[in-house]
Parts: sequence; structure tokens; C-alpha cells
Amino acid sequence: MLTQEAAADMVEEWKKLYDEHRGFLYPNRKTGKELDAYVRDKYEVHPIQTKEADNVVIENIMCNRVFKEKLPDNMQPCPITYHTDEQKVFIGIDLVSGYFCVEGSEQIYDDLFAFRGLDEKDLNNVFMVAEYVKCIKKGKEKEVKDEKL
Repeated sequence: MLTQEAAADMVEEWKKLYDEHRGFLYPNRKTGKELDAYVRDKYEVHPIQTKEADNVVIENIMCNRVFKEKLPDNMQPCPITYHTDEQKVFIGIDLVSGYFCVEGSEQIYDDLFAFRGLDEKDLNNVFMVAEYVKCIKKGKEKEVKDEKL
């Protein structure tokens, strides 16, 4: 998850990861409905049924060209939002585009990013490929730690 302005050394790291892994990746992006089912299955979440929560997802998509491009022509976002009990984490998903946002847990964000995968356009984006590779690696490291417990 990028939470700061990209520095030159970060961009170099992204390029390195892109060059090392791009040839092994293929389009595997899940739909918003698949992402929603995954969240409901994996995490103990509770729906938030407010216009304010829905608007967080809608505005993030509609105000960001990259996210808006994932919407099919003539379609509007269809948000669903959740919170978790234990961490008070906010999760927003667009069922149409597959966009998601997470507030309060980098681990959940990374898990959802890795699960959702990348589409053809994402595979040509240095940052998206590097972020995906990092999230996949974090997930595998967590699995190994969990197995040792």
C-alpha cells in the first residue's frame, strides 16, 4: 500500500520487481462479486448500510481516473461496505469494477490486493505489478509463520 509520495529509490525498486516478475504473470483479476465473497468468507465483517459509507467507495472511484477506467461503459459503481469487530477496519468494495479500499489494516489491504489480482492493463503498470508481487510475498511469509505456530 502506497501511503507516501513515491521517492526515486521506491520507483527503482518497483522497476526491479517489474522486470523480475512481469514475464511470469498473466491476467487474473477477480470481479467485485468474487472479492466480496472472499471478504465475507475470510473475515468476520458486518455490513455498513449508510449512504456515507457507500459514498466513500463511489467518490474514490469517480474522482480517480485510474479507478474510473475499470468501470464498464455506462455503468455506475455498486458499493458494499463492511466493518470488522476486532480491528474496527473499514472495507469498501465496488461490485461492478472490483475496486476496493481498506482503512485500518494494511494486512487486509495486502491480502485483498493479492487475491484480486491484475488485469491486462495493470500488468503494464510498473507500480501495480510491484505492489502485487510484494503483497503475494507478504501472504506467503504469513502462511509460513502461521504454520510454525
